[in-house]
Amino acid sequence: MREPSDVEPIKGSFKADYDGVFIFIFDNSFSWFTDKLLTYNIQLFQPAFAMADSNRAMQCRRLLSNLSEESKQAKLKLVQCEEKRTSLTQEISSIESRLAALQEEFQRKQLLVANAKKEYQDCSVRIEYNEAKKIGLCIRTLEKKTLSNVLSYLGKGSEAYVVCKYWKSLMDDLSNR
Repeated sequence: MREPSDVEPIKGSFKADYDGVFIFIFDNSFSWFTDKLLTYNIQLFQPAFAMADSNRAMQCRRLLSNLSEESKQAKLKLVQCEEKRTSLTQEISSIESRLAALQEEFQRKQLLVANAKKEYQDCSVRIEYNEAKKIGLCIRTLEKKTLSNVLSYLGKGSEAYVVCKYWKSLMDDLSNR
């Protein structure tokens, strides 16, 4: 906007409603070839104390309102956190109880496994012992004549010759005949 300042000086004032930075621009783009002489006087007046106090009070009320709202939100969040903490504490207690029961059951099962292992070993030894005795018992159930025939087939060089005195005497009788 062109202001005709060649006739009389231009005067004016501006009142800012808010704090900020003001920039004054003087433009000679209307007539580049003609020199201009510019004189200016800018004065800055501080607002009255009442206005500054009013602005400060308004800003404090706004901050207080924000703080009150944040406090309400924080209290709601605090209640939610406490409920969650209580719930988790109860859940942990329940899990700990189940864990203790599982540990007891685990120890019982380990004891049962150890007992079963010992019983397995005892049975294996008993079976081995019984297998060794079974052959001798089967032979001892034979009548004297059948046993003499079996022993004659084995001969004096076999282990049967040294098993017992009875078998030895039977084998000796067979060889004397």
